[in-house]
Amino acid sequence: MRAPRLLLIEPTPTATLAPLLERRPFPLLPVANRPLLDALFRALAEAGQPAAELFLHGDPRRVRRYVEDGHAWGLSLRCHSVREPAALLAEPLRAAAVLNGPGVVASLALPPEPLIRWLAAGANAPLLDADGQLVAARFDAEGELVGADAAETLPAGELLDTPAALWRLNQQLLATLDGRPRPERPLSPGVLVGNPARVAASARLTAPCLIGEHAWVDGGAAIGPATLLGRGVAVGADSQLDGCLVLEESYLGPGSTLSRQIVDGNRVIDVDSGVCVYIDDPALFAARSRNVYRRTPTNFLLEGALAVAILLLAALPLALHALWCLLRGRAPWQRETRHLPDRRALEGSMLFKPARLWTLSGESNPPRRRVPWLFAVLATW
Repeated sequence: MRAPRLLLIEPTPTATLAPLLERRPFPLLPVANRPLLDALFRALAEAGQPAAELFLHGDPRRVRRYVEDGHAWGLSLRCHSVREPAALLAEPLRAAAVLNGPGVVASLALPPEPLIRWLAAGANAPLLDADGQLVAARFDAEGELVGADAAETLPAGELLDTPAALWRLNQQLLATLDGRPRPERPLSPGVLVGNPARVAASARLTAPCLIGEHAWVDGGAAIGPATLLGRGVAVGADSQLDGCLVLEESYLGPGSTLSRQIVDGNRVIDVDSGVCVYIDDPALFAARSRNVYRRTPTNFLLEGALAVAILLLAALPLALHALWCLLRGRAPWQRETRHLPDRRALEGSMLFKPARLWTLSGESNPPRRRVPWLFAVLATW
């Protein structure tokens, strides 16, 4: 049976989730140190869904660079930039017009596991959020909503519409990481550390715990339990993190003590209350710039241009000296004497006559003879 056409809609961000979307678009929110789309596409490939289409509005170029054509997951993916993609779910007639046939429309706010479970059950009933808005629905060939009378309302906290929902999803996946293939290496049961990553010998890691690639955990820090450190996270000495989610490229100063918090650069969000605090002191919390520990192409260009300028300045006196020798006729190749065949003697032997060469052109002075003389010119300086 042919799989239905699948449209994945980027949701409109809520006010509580907006602080986490300042550094990344919604489809690239981290889920167990991988983008949300990665977890979704892996689940779709395992479920046998061969293709999908993304309707984006936040940062479509960045998402397109990550997704490409979907070959990394064995899928056929297409991306579309739409000003208000959430309108496809708010107004079913628009979704039916876009599909122009049977298909499924789902919001990316629905986590991968519930979405795959709903697709496997046949998608016979639309899914609604707490406000009665469509989250996922299936349309028939006539553009009618399938199972409109049997719509199901998702329980509170099921959708990725708050930082607390993102934190819970990461905690659920963290509890099941031992049985799944991961790029991180197991340091101990329940503790996975990225490669490369630097963890001080005096740091304490308590399972379950996940540390991403290029992370830095200083001495005396206590990480875990139930803590995830993203890629490029730096944790200062004597810090204590319990039940925290630290997103990629974040810096935590020495002595940081956090429990059930989400850290994204200089933003600290409390999971229970949803309060977001911005820290202006970079010595406490900050977003790590890649320039801090990784050179950028711009730096390489500047250094390369400087090196070329220094070489040119150093070679200029040598070039001027060689030109001066050339103009004065002091170049060794200009006064080279060679003996060329002239005539034969009466007894038949060949007689030679000396000839002075004053030019670099022609077969009389091939490159194999000119190159040593060129070094001799430079050596006389």
